[in-house]
Amino acid sequence: MTAPMRKGWCPSLLKPMESGDGFLARVKPTAATLSANAARALAEAAMRFGNGLVDVTNRSNLQFRGFSLDSIAPFADVVFRHGLAHDSAPVEQVRNVAASPLGADDPSAAFDAHLAARAIEAMLAATPEVRALPPKFGFSVDGGGASPLGDVGADVLIVPGPTGVAVRLAGSTLAAECAEGDIPSAARAVALAFLDLAGTQPEPPRRMRHLIEVLGPEAVFAKAGLMPAGQEQPVARSAPRIGYGDLGKGTGFFAVGVPFGTLEVSALAQLADFSEEFGNGTIRLTPWRSLVLVGIAPEAADALAEAVACSGLLTDPADPRLAIVACPGKPACESATVATRADAARLAASGVLDDVSDATVHVSGCAKGCAHPRPATLTLSGRNGAYDVILNGRADAAEKAGADAAPHFSGLDLEGVIAVLATAPWSKPR
Repeated sequence: MTAPMRKGWCPSLLKPMESGDGFLARVKPTAATLSANAARALAEAAMRFGNGLVDVTNRSNLQFRGFSLDSIAPFADVVFRHGLAHDSAPVEQVRNVAASPLGADDPSAAFDAHLAARAIEAMLAATPEVRALPPKFGFSVDGGGASPLGDVGADVLIVPGPTGVAVRLAGSTLAAECAEGDIPSAARAVALAFLDLAGTQPEPPRRMRHLIEVLGPEAVFAKAGLMPAGQEQPVARSAPRIGYGDLGKGTGFFAVGVPFGTLEVSALAQLADFSEEFGNGTIRLTPWRSLVLVGIAPEAADALAEAVACSGLLTDPADPRLAIVACPGKPACESATVATRADAARLAASGVLDDVSDATVHVSGCAKGCAHPRPATLTLSGRNGAYDVILNGRADAAEKAGADAAPHFSGLDLEGVIAVLATAPWSKPR
């Protein structure tokens, strides 16, 4: 019997996306925080109703897979029961707020990113006008400190400023300052300015970066009633930090890597147990294919690392799998023509990634490049069952005109890719 559909479900639950392994549902924990109880409940529901796998996305969300149209409804009930989705579908669609993982637990942060993220979400729920934002339009709240968020592809960035908080726009280094208590009103003003100005264009842009390319950041700030204070350094993309980090006063955090961003839900449930045994009972999500436990005493770090390693998660910062971003690939995704996850594992085990540093390797099942829309140090883009090899580019290089965008090698199977990487310099040595 099909479970009754709840009025106001978010689109990914009410209208789930079909993929090669069934329907998928996205869960967006507020302030990048998942309680141990919620994590166990999601794991149990995903095992019962889905395929028992969960992806950690590049927006600090969770994506569960393998549902049927009948089974996704009871799974969604669990999501709502634990407060992980808004009752209004339009609100849930625009509730895209990433936050640095540590929040108030980091004494070195410039401000509490979790408090600010919750305030922005409340603003989005209370402001009907912002529900016209495009579905992928997002905010990021980065308090800096021991685990800064960095560039996660958001449209509106809240970051530390010279004297407090700075508001940045994607595609620009210009910044406007605001008081910490004014973060939600500033975010609202910028969002409404985007909608007003985008609507003046013949083809309204759907991302802030594209609007900036046409009108410039000054126009957006002026429309929002914010005064730019000057240029800031570009926001860099933070690298995943794996292992123990000290926060002073006898406590710290422990970040664990998720191979290629996918784990079995049994491992998620185990991590929930570890968060209670060793920490404060929460799991923090990151956009770097890692999960963070907080409230960890330094003397407990080794025992936690051993326990986590037994669950199949990564605790060694030198593990080459940490450098690889891989989408679900074939057969999970209908667009993919290659088995990305299996190939990523073989690539990591081959040794060709062992002697390089600061590299991002993107293994994409097709030219859409969903798992990593930005350029990567090395991209393997699936096409007709083989790979295009692209250096410092995106997965869609083969579809772009011009020699600068063309793949460096085309039509290689994975063994051919490994052979090329073993002989051709493509990244800095360690």
